Amino acid sequence: MWNLTRLIDIDLLENFLSGFFPPAVGNLKALNTLSISVNQLSGDIPNALKELQKLSILDLSNNSFDGSVSCSFGDLIIIEVLTFHATISLELYDSLADLRYLSSINLSFNKLEGEVPKRGAFHNLTIVTLVGNAVLFGAPRLGLPPCTTTNPGTRVHLLKYILPAIAFTIILLAFICLLSRSQRKQIQSLAPTTALSADKYKLISYHEIVRATEHFSEANLLGSRSFGSVYKGCLDDGLLTAIKVLNF
Repeated sequence: MWNLTRLIDIDLLENFLSGFFPPAVGNLKALNTLSISVNQLSGDIPNALKELQKLSILDLSNNSFDGSVSCSFGDLIIIEVLTFHATISLELYDSLADLRYLSSINLSFNKLEGEVPKRGAFHNLTIVTLVGNAVLFGAPRLGLPPCTTTNPGTRVHLLKYILPAIAFTIILLAFICLLSRSQRKQIQSLAPTTALSADKYKLISYHEIVRATEHFSEANLLGSRSFGSVYKGCLDDGLLTAIKVLNF
């Protein structure tokens, strides 16, 4: 069909067409009317539409386009009716305002972003419909918020970077807190063990050892090696013990 270069009107309204809108539509340079509304087409809107210089009616509504759209609509210099409310993102370029022959422009229920032009077709309240677009501004006459120093679109883009940074910081702080708490628990669990280990051993003074071994008497010598000698002794509390004396 896209090779039938003498076609003047194409009306494919309310079919079950699916797939992508082919760029070959640019071959139909004699086309006056193109309606593919209420189908299941998806993907990008082809830039080849700007080749249709004789197009006066264009209806792309009620499809599933989810790609990007350039400013090629502004090249349709004699377009009179433009209906476009698929779910895609589009920046409203001033070139749309240059379409001087527009008698109806319906861009409702898109994801349009940016400032609405203040001239051309957009200055006429009776021919423009922009309902259902969340981040348009600059046209109080059309029920949209006025321009601000930071427009809604800018805030949306900033949030894309700020929110992940905040989330990362929160996760990092939570990890540090958990690590610190774990280390404190380990220290607390080791502290009682260390105290108990000290309690197992009785501190004995050197003087008590001397008395116990009778001044390291040979009568109390149990054995002698190159590393030192071992003596038997009786501590002040009557406990018999072996005492090793190292040679240095």
